[in-house]
Amino acid sequence: MSNMFFQTARRSRLMKKLCHPFFWGNLLWSLVRAVILIGIGFMILYPILIKFVSCFMSTNDLTDPTVKLIPLEGSTELFQKCWEGLDYWKTFAATAALSLLVAVMQTIVSALAGYGLARFQFKGRGIIFIAVIIVLLIPPSTILTPLYVRFNYMSFFGIKFSIINTYWPFVLMSATGLGLKNGLYIYMMRQFFRGLPYELEEAAYIDGAGPWRAFISVMLPNARNMLLVVFIFSFTWQWTDNAITPMFLANLKVFSNIVSSVTPDYTNATVSGVMNNIMGLLIMAPLLVLYLFLQRRIIQGVESSGIVG
Repeated sequence: MSNMFFQTARRSRLMKKLCHPFFWGNLLWSLVRAVILIGIGFMILYPILIKFVSCFMSTNDLTDPTVKLIPLEGSTELFQKCWEGLDYWKTFAATAALSLLVAVMQTIVSALAGYGLARFQFKGRGIIFIAVIIVLLIPPSTILTPLYVRFNYMSFFGIKFSIINTYWPFVLMSATGLGLKNGLYIYMMRQFFRGLPYELEEAAYIDGAGPWRAFISVMLPNARNMLLVVFIFSFTWQWTDNAITPMFLANLKVFSNIVSSVTPDYTNATVSGVMNNIMGLLIMAPLLVLYLFLQRRIIQGVESSGIVG
């Protein structure tokens, strides 16, 4: 009897819910919202899908106007040519080493500069912050030629030498806060440290810690997500840079240099374009994997940086 009573009550509640006018309105809105989101997602992913499918098409498939998404023959010939032309693993290692070096140095410099601008009162702080904003706003191409001349004709105690085609230009620019997008990273760290309560440092000072100890032991652990965001941004921008890196590392194999030297053996513009797409996907693949694993912490860091709202 009790089971029958509960079943009858459930049916009654279900019928009331189905007969309620707001139920169908909410259901209709949910369907419309789902269709819109699926449509937007498809528009975003469709170009990537086309590029991925074209990696495994033969030259006949690419020149056949009737072939769209599903190849008739299928081939990995173009993929293999791009892989071999990029000398993928060797170039990957060199690009990763350069990007890691730049990202680590820019993260350290940005944390130190951002903390100093956010928490300490000193003469000239406003001028330094204005200089950071200027570095952020000036396009890198405007200072590229002077930088190249300076690094190519350096002098130390009368000894002239060049550091072009070495990692030293990137080390010097990153260590002085003038690296690629370094102004943005300093600004992000400054905004984050400004949002932390001063009680954290005061408690550390009461326990006998100095400014350095408070920064390393108290402030940096609270800035883990923000430091990760700066590191990922710096790593990604250096990985995909095609302006500064080709000029300073013209003779070294990194992805931004070697792509232009991989010339297709095909005269057909469609095939050449597909080969460029394949190389682009091969270069982006490590960054996509990195984002998939760290997306939650990246989003949390960006939300706390003060550049969204």
